[in-house]
Amino acid sequence: MLSGRAGHWWESASRTRIEDEQNNLSWAQFKVELTKKYFPQALQDYKESEFLYLVQGEMEITEYERKFEELSRYATYLVSIELMKARCFERGLRPEVRQIVSSHTLPTFRAVVKMAQTVTFSGLNVKVQEQQYDSGKRNWQNQNRNQISGQFKRQNQGPIRGQSSNIIP
Repeated sequence: MLSGRAGHWWESASRTRIEDEQNNLSWAQFKVELTKKYFPQALQDYKESEFLYLVQGEMEITEYERKFEELSRYATYLVSIELMKARCFERGLRPEVRQIVSSHTLPTFRAVVKMAQTVTFSGLNVKVQEQQYDSGKRNWQNQNRNQISGQFKRQNQGPIRGQSSNIIP
């Protein structure tokens, strides 16, 4: 049963109904009444909007999945069909991950999540390898180009063999 404020509200709401209405109250009707009382339309609209504009951004893929699942209940009309749910999740992925995942046209939400995790993990490994490779390279950006510009030039050593020197005595 309900407790606290919700319990008091339900007792009050129950007293205002006739006994026949109270006994024939379905679970769906109860949920509608409870939602009207404790989850106002403005808040519902806000949560739906939050879902519609959800993107992965800097979130880890598991965090994005959790947030997607949490907010998807506010836009059930978009996620009630498995394929639509998969496409909604895809649209919020980072562009570099989305490009690879969407090229596979995966039919289920679970498959899209798994592929996104694989792509993300692979991408992290590639970045680590690139960083390790790049750390062994010489960094020319920090060098003073003016000092280097003439350093490796061959100095003039006079006339080349076989050429006459046009020196007048």
